Amino acid sequence: MTTMTGPDSAEFVKRRKSRNRAMLAVLLALCVLFYVMTIARMGGH
Repeated sequence: MTTMTGPDSAEFVKRRKSRNRAMLAVLLALCVLFYVMTIARMGGH
């Protein structure tokens, strides 16, 4: 496995963390959406 050295490695890690946070936000939003939809369907009966 190769390791990155120099300024590129820090920028790469920074971008990867940003992408991971964006994916986390999307997944959490989907979970909340499904939860709200489920509660709304159950409340209608």
